[in-house]
Amino acid sequence: MRATYLLFMLAVSGAANAQGSADVTLKTSKTAAPPHSAIAYLTEGPAFGHTDGAVRGRFYRVLFVRVGLAYDFPLIRIESLTYGDEGCCMRLRTAWELNLEEPQAIGVTLPNAATSELRFVDWTSPHSFNFKVGNLTCSISGLGKTKAKLACAQ
Repeated sequence: MRATYLLFMLAVSGAANAQGSADVTLKTSKTAAPPHSAIAYLTEGPAFGHTDGAVRGRFYRVLFVRVGLAYDFPLIRIESLTYGDEGCCMRLRTAWELNLEEPQAIGVTLPNAATSELRFVDWTSPHSFNFKVGNLTCSISGLGKTKAKLACAQ
């Protein structure tokens, strides 16, 4: 199965501010789904967008995907899925990937990947979630929009 990914592209509307946040533009990219053995963590967010047709709702799923080397940050993969009656017929619609090396180029400084743990914290809404990188708490909000917001603070 081929999935369409949206890669967090670093087309920033201005430089990241002093708090370590940036608006990132989503750009389409095609890639194969990660193998199950590379998935380090998976969580599903709350459902939203209920309808009366064959699609009963939609939700996002976050995966931390190991990229191979111990000193590299895992990728954060965000997937949009739909489902039918009683959770039937779940279908992957869209996916995005965020390489945590990229935000550092625009001023969102993260701790060393070799010595810092990446942990999911919680969903704050169907369209946003928090995660920790070392001692920093980061959030990604605006899932499903053209621009998403990445913000990190201690």
